Amino acid sequence: MSPTVNWGGSQLTPTTISGEQLTVLIPANLVTSAGPVNVTVQSGGVTSNSLPFLVTGPQPAVGLLDPPEVIAGGPQFTLNVYGGFGAGDFALQMVVAPELQSFPTT
Repeated sequence: MSPTVNWGGSQLTPTTISGEQLTVLIPANLVTSAGPVNVTVQSGGVTSNSLPFLVTGPQPAVGLLDPPEVIAGGPQFTLNVYGGFGAGDFALQMVVAPELQSFPTT
C-alpha cells in the first residue's frame, strides 16, 4: 500500500517516494487561510506523528524609502515609501527601481 499525506484532513498522494522522503503537491485551495496545518503520513494502516506546518498571510513589505535620510532639525519633507503593501486581496509586490506605486484600499 502506498503512503498518503494528510494535510489538515485532506488525503494527498505523493508524487515522489524515495527512501525517507515523500514529495506531495499541495493544491492552492488548501492554503487559502493563514494558520497551522497538521501534517501526518499514513502507510500500511499506521499513522505517523503530527507536525504543524505554518501558512502565513500576506505581509506588507517596504523596499525603498525616498529620501533615504534627512538632517535632524531640517524642514518638513515628503517621504515616498515604495514596496508591496498587499494584504488580504492584494498581491505582494516589490519595486526594484524607484517608481510611483499606488495601492487601492478596496
